[in-house]
Amino acid sequence: MSKLLRKISVGVLSLIVAAGVVIPTMNVDAGEANTESGSENVTIYGQAPVKGKYFDYTARLSVTVDKNKKIVSVADDKTDYDGDQNITYWNNVKNGLNGKKGFLEAFNGLDESKIDGVDTITSATFSWNAVKMAIKESFKQLPAKRAAIAKINAYVPSKNIDQNVIKTAKKNCIMAINQERNIANLDKIVNDAIKEIDNGKVVEKPEEEQIEDDGDLYPYTLDQAIAAVPSDLSIFTDDSVKALEEVKKEAEMIKADSSKSEVARTKMARKLKTALSKLVLKDGIYKYTGNVRFSTFRMVSMNIIAKDGKMSVVAYLPGKGQYLIYMGSAFDAEVAEKAGKDNLMIKPLFEGTNPEGKQAYAFEYPLPHLEKTFDLAQRASSKWFHRIPVFYSANIVKTDKMDDSLAAPYQKLNDEAIVKSFEEKVKAIGEITTETAKAINEAQAFFDNLTEAQKDLAKEVKKILDQKAAALDKLLNEPSFDIKYDENANKKFENEFGKDGLVIDANKTKGLVLYAKDANFDKFVSVNVDGKTLDKKYYKIEKGSIKLTLTSEYLKTLKSGTHKLRLNTTAGFGEFSFNVRAQNPGQAVPPANNGKAATQSGKVKENDNAAVIKQVKNEGSINTGDGIEFIIYTISLIGACAAISAMLKRRAR
Repeated sequence: MSKLLRKISVGVLSLIVAAGVVIPTMNVDAGEANTESGSENVTIYGQAPVKGKYFDYTARLSVTVDKNKKIVSVADDKTDYDGDQNITYWNNVKNGLNGKKGFLEAFNGLDESKIDGVDTITSATFSWNAVKMAIKESFKQLPAKRAAIAKINAYVPSKNIDQNVIKTAKKNCIMAINQERNIANLDKIVNDAIKEIDNGKVVEKPEEEQIEDDGDLYPYTLDQAIAAVPSDLSIFTDDSVKALEEVKKEAEMIKADSSKSEVARTKMARKLKTALSKLVLKDGIYKYTGNVRFSTFRMVSMNIIAKDGKMSVVAYLPGKGQYLIYMGSAFDAEVAEKAGKDNLMIKPLFEGTNPEGKQAYAFEYPLPHLEKTFDLAQRASSKWFHRIPVFYSANIVKTDKMDDSLAAPYQKLNDEAIVKSFEEKVKAIGEITTETAKAINEAQAFFDNLTEAQKDLAKEVKKILDQKAAALDKLLNEPSFDIKYDENANKKFENEFGKDGLVIDANKTKGLVLYAKDANFDKFVSVNVDGKTLDKKYYKIEKGSIKLTLTSEYLKTLKSGTHKLRLNTTAGFGEFSFNVRAQNPGQAVPPANNGKAATQSGKVKENDNAAVIKQVKNEGSINTGDGIEFIIYTISLIGACAAISAMLKRRAR
């Protein structure tokens, strides 16, 4: 590929990601049925003996392989240790030495030909060699399992069987193929699935009138679909309601038209239910009434929380028997668990007393859509159970708050999360410098928007913020280091020292030398005199810690009197006053307007001092205008002399 094409490809991909487009990808963790034979992941099983002088047992592994015959994951498959004496050695392979994971993961991404190339672990030689043998043994199952999956995917019944029956039977068949350890049973699994399909509900319609499966939408009849439209649509967004009402109007017209076929009515029902599934709840808290289709999936006291177009369910379980949730099938969950993908498991929010008076776990999990089924797995004991819930829009009721049994613990968790965010903001402030005023003000604003309960939880963090704000206020308004003059250097520059301190004769001076012993040279920002930022051409700085020299050129622009110099760093500032005498008349330098920083409600105000410090790089040279008065005086004097000369000439005549 040329460099140009690569750049174009990367650019297009970046735009897609930036736009939030979800690119469909193959599920690498599960053997889900697909329309294309051979595109699924396949789980295969192998075993090998682990023999040594003091041990003899069999290692058993499950291996997930993708369509390219590359290993996705390797997991222990209930290896029989044959006594406790072998468990340590096998755990070294399964879990890693000293708790370090990664041994079995070493095979991920490899094909069969590269298995022997993985380095043997010295401390577990016998076990590790058995792992390699078991993986290679498992690959012997792959052709048979691929053939079985291809057979069921390709099967087309002779009769017009309900498409949902076909879909469910094929999906369950592929799941069973992946779970089967004995390939001799594969034919029976496939044949049983074919029988299940053939014995399914026959749709007495011509082939050309078959209704394409659309993702398990319920119910299917037109009357049921119209009746499923909620009476209160005010809880949904205007755009989604508008789209639904347009389809509903069309559905009612078809219902009233007796000439329309049953197929047309069913298709219209599907269309209406699809529009229902695209309803979007407005931000808020809702109560879900009724069941979620199956009695095997029961949750107590269900609330739906909608925010920014996304929905989640918060509810208690009937008890504590089920302790994990996975968004996907039970097979998907099992594969993910074996692969160590704990981040995909939804853990309980908290434990409490549910409305039935039982100690139970409460969960929060995403609700991908309404009206359509979705896969969900629940972990109980040592097994994953597959659930297929569906939430109906007509069963959703707006409420002001969550159910009483959920509200308090859920709010506490929410408060703790918000306070944690506040804590992170305060931590992020870091070292106090002249540039931290913005971060402190943002953290203060965050705190001001908390509820009283949240403020109470955050009171210790608020103390830290107040300390930082006080430190910044001091940094901006109190000198943090002293500035002194170099007496020897200033004598050479013909500056004098008197009762009023350092005195500079602007007509004689060769410059002014000052130093700030406790200032950090690397944090230098700018120099101000009488509130004005100096152009860099009027001074130079050197290390030591900061040595500052004002040029004689600049000093000659100053009027007679006392002048206040300020040396600014990001870690604070220092001040120094000096006197100028014998200066030609000039325009007065405006006094510095740099009073102390105000504090209001704990907020640090970025005062003029801070603004000067931050803007130093954008400041230009100073134009005091002092030379203008001199020019005016000179012109006036010349004019007066000319007038006197003219008068004398007239008298002489």
